[in-house]
Amino acid sequence: MKWFFCFFCLLFWSLLIASDRIPLNPSINQPQIDIYPENRESFRVEIRFPDLILTDTLQNAIVWSQLLINGMGSSGEIGSPQLPQTVRLFAIEKSGDYAAEFLSADIVEYSGISVFPAQPKPIRDNGSNAFQIDYSVYQQNRWYPEAMVSDQNEAILREQRILPVGVYPVQFNPVVKKMRIARSLSFRVSLKSGRGENVMLTGPNIPSRSFIPLYKNFIDNFSFSDMVAYGETPGLPDMLIITHDQFYQTVIPFAEWKRQKGIPCEI
Repeated sequence: MKWFFCFFCLLFWSLLIASDRIPLNPSINQPQIDIYPENRESFRVEIRFPDLILTDTLQNAIVWSQLLINGMGSSGEIGSPQLPQTVRLFAIEKSGDYAAEFLSADIVEYSGISVFPAQPKPIRDNGSNAFQIDYSVYQQNRWYPEAMVSDQNEAILREQRILPVGVYPVQFNPVVKKMRIARSLSFRVSLKSGRGENVMLTGPNIPSRSFIPLYKNFIDNFSFSDMVAYGETPGLPDMLIITHDQFYQTVIPFAEWKRQKGIPCEI
């Protein structure tokens, strides 16, 4: 009897921690993005994805699979399949309605799987965190999400207008228990008719020096944008002081103090 109990415990814990890997692009461990400008109004984006990691967990007598792709987050709609996703930011012109158009994907299919539904964050009360599942989603015989690429409204990140694009490399059909997984996919960002959201004033923008790393890290095509780079504008001050002639001599010590602090300053 004791042997049977130990065997059952080992089996139970193995179900909780069992993991598998679906090879997509074994040579990479982060999504790889390539951008191909077509003209001033459009560019093509290609993304390759690292391997998909599956971790099994036992819940309500069902073995569910939790999915992970390194370098990506997960969809957070409570009760719906928790699938890898990422939102990429792209620099666009100061005005105009932009959209992302799905072009193609290199697909591999995987059957016989139940994708774990997204759960709310644990609540520290009495230890009760009820398992949540949205049956209106899990009982539909269709792919979730419906599209692998979805654009959002144009936005402004400080001095740069951007288009956020949601990318979903995994689709799941909960009725037939099948996944469609993209090894790679491509889409086009282009200018459509219309004014668009969050239109900016015309004229060149000078990016703040302290925000350059932010732009480079989060805007995938920042180097292709029409913003003025600091390297192309030597001697450009960080601070410009505008004053009446009669106060010129008064502000000179202040400007000199700023320069000594390492802040380029002109009057």
